[in-house]
Amino acid sequence: MQTYIDTVTEQLKKEFDAYNDSVSFVCETTKISQKVFNDTYAAEPSTRIAVENELSNQFLSPFIATTSTSKERAIEILRAVVPLALEKLKEPAVLE
Repeated sequence: MQTYIDTVTEQLKKEFDAYNDSVSFVCETTKISQKVFNDTYAAEPSTRIAVENELSNQFLSPFIATTSTSKERAIEILRAVVPLALEKLKEPAVLE
């Protein structure tokens, strides 16, 4: 299982890098520190079983990517979505 996880991790390195760049952008945009962001998710399980469950969820997803998304495209998509999400957070129903 560890070899499999290592192989998948290596294959997804570009996506992980794009994710990390996106997290940095979100933290800059929302004015929160990377530490606060990371601490928020620190309680997420990271055991072998949690990784297996997450991989199972991904493989069982009915959504299939037909193209690879580049780092630049992932950041472009995030930059388009973040301002909309921040505006949505100001709505009274969300604040309640």
